[in-house]
Parts: sequence; C-alpha cells; structure tokens
Amino acid sequence: MLQVKRENKDVFLTFDMDWADDGVLKYFHSLICELGIYGTLHVTHQTPALAEIRKEGRLELGIHPNFNKLLDNTECRGTDFRQKVRELLEIVPEAVCVRSHSLVSGSPVSRCFAENKLKYESNLLYFPGGGENIKCYKDIWGIVQVPIIFEDDVCLQMKAWHHAAQYLESGFQPARVFNFHPIHIFLNTDTMERYEKAKKYTDNYTLLKQFINKERYGVRDLFEELVCLAKEKGYRFCRLREMDV
Repeated sequence: MLQVKRENKDVFLTFDMDWADDGVLKYFHSLICELGIYGTLHVTHQTPALAEIRKEGRLELGIHPNFNKLLDNTECRGTDFRQKVRELLEIVPEAVCVRSHSLVSGSPVSRCFAENKLKYESNLLYFPGGGENIKCYKDIWGIVQVPIIFEDDVCLQMKAWHHAAQYLESGFQPARVFNFHPIHIFLNTDTMERYEKAKKYTDNYTLLKQFINKERYGVRDLFEELVCLAKEKGYRFCRLREMDV
C-alpha cells in the first residue's frame, strides 16, 4: 500500500534571554500569552520574572550558558565551562534544553551537557537555500542536536531577516526551529545600529524605551506575522522537548 508522507506541521519558537531587563521580559512574556503560543526560553540569569513564566507554562525553560569570557581569557581563574552549566542548572533545575551564548559548543561541551541530564542542544545555525533536508539527530552522547533555521540578530547583520515566512511554505523539510531575542522583539529592532545604540541602556527600562522602533518594519513585526501565518496554515507551536527524532 502506498504511504503518503505526513507534512511536518510543527513550529519551534525559541528565545535566548540574554540578560534582558525584567521590564523587557514582562513585555515579551505578555506578548507570548496574548498570541497564545508555546516555545522555549533559554535562561541566562536568576530573576523574579521566571516565577510568572513558570506559572503560566507557555514557555519551557532551558539554559543559555556564556562561555565567551573563558574563550577570551577575561574570566577569573578557577572557573570552567562545567561550572557555568552547573550554576545555571541551579536556577533552572528542570531544564532539558540548552543553547550556548554565541552558539559555542564542541565535543567536551556536549558531553558535559549530557552528563548534566540535558537532552536537547541547539547550537547549530544554518540557512536553508532550497532542497536541503538537514534533520535533527542524536549525537554519540544521546543528546538531540537541533539546528536553527532562523536567528534574528544574525539575519539583521546579514540584512536578510525579513524572509522568515518562506520557511512555512509547504514541502519545506527541515525542522522549523526559529530563534528570537526578547530585546529585539521589545525594541522591534530594524537595524543592528539601533540595537548598538540601545545596548548600553539594557539595564534601564525607562531609557531603553526611547529606542523602540515605531516607524519601520522590525523584528517584532516579523515575529507577529510569522505567528499569524503559522496559525493560518494550521501549524502547531511546540517546545523543544517535544521534538520527535
């Protein structure tokens, strides 16, 4: 009997907290609830905002370790990448998902993730040009490696960020895993120049609001259009822990 392949109708919206101000996180979480969607938030620090996010239950919490200071030798001695992972797991003990800041990874890092009971790693970024069928897979440590097909800040740098909807077209094969940042959704970032000007005020919500883009098409506009289009096409919004491999 001829079997008809079922179209993949899952969308995975993921977010990297990146030390966002609580006001930014509150705005971001309110938008998630307003849109009625689900996703995965990778956590960088302890904040009271996590209690409300956990209570609502729309966003599963993963971790977002920053190994950059270890790489550029600006971190204090006695700290290693394993400690960074342990510290974040004390904040998010329920985490099964991880994405490193700047997508830093490697064999020792992935092994550390596995030893700490993390099951999904999302540190691979590629932009399908057409025809590729790059799949999620389990590595030698049993971690599911989850590639990203869209990342807002990288696309802003490439000035090609407004084409994300193409990945919702019928017949697209790779897992639809998108990555956004609460700060870019909040600012409705239209250029990296805007973000760089706002960056020094990211811990001052009142001053940060002055940099919100209200004139041009930005990341928040794209995000909302992506969600609306996915709903129209009958897609299901999933958390990374629901990835079927």
